[in-house]
Formats: sequence, structure tokens, C-alpha cells
Amino acid sequence: MHVRMLVPPRNREPVWPGLREDGRLAYPTGDDELLVRVYTIRAVDAEHRELWVDFLQHPIPGVATPGADFARDAQPGDKAAFLGPGGGSLPVADTILLIGDEAALPAIARIAAEVPAGTRMKAIIEVEDAAEEQPLPTAGILETRWLHRKTYPTDARNVLRNAANEAIKATDDTTFVWVACEKEDVRTLRSLMTKRRHNKKLMYIAWYWARERA
Repeated sequence: MHVRMLVPPRNREPVWPGLREDGRLAYPTGDDELLVRVYTIRAVDAEHRELWVDFLQHPIPGVATPGADFARDAQPGDKAAFLGPGGGSLPVADTILLIGDEAALPAIARIAAEVPAGTRMKAIIEVEDAAEEQPLPTAGILETRWLHRKTYPTDARNVLRNAANEAIKATDDTTFVWVACEKEDVRTLRSLMTKRRHNKKLMYIAWYWARERA
């Protein structure tokens, strides 16, 4: 599902990782230190020798977003490298519940695109507004519920978490539950799944980002 992307410092010849004597990776340091980020493989086009990766653009004053900056500013001929792939495999089940936000949208789209025909899926996806929605082509049967933060009341809290909580409670033991969102939301939803004693082979729950605390 995922690949580790390595971006060298701008205007420097890349120094890529090598192997230490113990077989572990040795990353360059100092002026040659690489930017390392994990991204979802959205699609692979072998005929055109293309690997597709979506980058979320999320500029926030005072918050560094080097991965998004690289994607925004990249020019033909700029160099980057990949390690992997890794990060597990696609969920396999007759029914799948998908829960996530913008950070998880590429993975949700990949899952929807590759499930076998007839797979039943329900997706709950939080984005800023309707303009951030994406088509999710699939051979399965997909019901999508989009949550728009821009329309939330000013006192709204944990909207995605609450919607996910209700959806999880309504699932049966044969549903694959796939969750990827903010760290605290994931902790709460993982605890719920533990209390339900849901089959660990039928769930993937991971935090893709963490909210900065004051």
C-alpha cells in the first residue's frame, strides 16, 4: 500500500542510503540528509512506467510541510527515490468499512479501485468542503458519506470520530474495518474495536497524522 519517498536537499547531488556492516540502512547525515516521508501508492501504470502518488496540500502558518512543498515545487529532472513498497496489503472481505480524512483519501481510493467486483463498501470521509471530494471508481458497491468541516457548527467536536463510532457499532463480525485519520481519533476507535473483540485479521487502524497540542 505504501512507499517511503526520499527527497535530497535542493541543489545538491543526492546521496542515497547504503548498507551498514550489520545489513541495516545507513542514511546520509548533515548537508546530505534526506527528507523521508511515507505515501500511499495511488496507482501503478506499468505501460507508461508511472507510479502515482497523491500529495495533500495543507499550508498552515508556522507549520512546516516539506513533503507537500516538494510536490508543489517539483520540476522535470528533479530527483527523488523510493524504498518499499510496504505497509500491508489491501483489505479482503465481502464487506468493508472505510473511515478516514484527506490524509487517507488516496488509500481509500486505491482500495475502492482494486476490490473484486461485488464487494460491498461503506466509506465515511472527512474533508474541508465539497470541492475536496473525489470520484471513487470501483467494481464494488460503494456508499460514500462525505463530512464537510466547513459546515460544522462552531462548537462541533470529534465529528469524524463520532460518525465512525456509530458506523463501527453497526457492523457485524465479518466486516473488514479500515481506519486511518488523526492520532487521538485512532486511539479512541482502536479501543472500541478492542472492546468489541473484533478479529484482528479483519481490521487496519492507523494514525496518519497528529494534531499539535497547545
